[in-house]
Amino acid sequence: MRQGYVIAAPTFPLSSGGAPGGPKLGDYANQPADVSFVLTRMLRLARGHGFLAKTADRHDIGTMGHSLGAITTFGVATNSCCLDRRIDAAAAWSGIQLPFGSGTYFSKPTPPLMLTHGDADGTVPYAASTAIYDRAPAPKVLLTLLGGPHTFFIPPWFDPFVHTTTDFLDGYLKHRRSALKRLAEDGTVPGVTSIRVDLR
Repeated sequence: MRQGYVIAAPTFPLSSGGAPGGPKLGDYANQPADVSFVLTRMLRLARGHGFLAKTADRHDIGTMGHSLGAITTFGVATNSCCLDRRIDAAAAWSGIQLPFGSGTYFSKPTPPLMLTHGDADGTVPYAASTAIYDRAPAPKVLLTLLGGPHTFFIPPWFDPFVHTTTDFLDGYLKHRRSALKRLAEDGTVPGVTSIRVDLR
């Protein structure tokens, strides 16, 4: 809420660390449907008379996630299997595109996409995000965390990551062109981050 966003952060029932019998990572294929379900419930609540009705924007919707959450984001925002047309912007951090049945990536119109990845990621290769960026249609952004690990939510990468992600979301969900103009500056921190931006 600090930046003016209402965020739903669901715990996926089978892939989370607390899943009965341990996490089943292969259940990622079902998680885009879980995201769409949560979105439907959130929008229903926002049409009521409670807290969400006063704070949630039902027409400008983003999705984002890290690692397995990024894989899920790719499914719900860029794959024909489970594309949710209600999504207006997507951000994926330290992610890779995995198969979703017979679905294909970028074969249908997709929302603006921001990728963030550390080039020293020892869990998911940085090349996964560069390949996705090269295939994705514009508008698209790739924030590279120089020397950044898989889980990068620490200095010196955290601040530029937050600033550029906020710029991206403000640009496409709050329709602030000035935020998009800040992307290149906020994403370029010598020795810390570099950025590729294609907003055509």
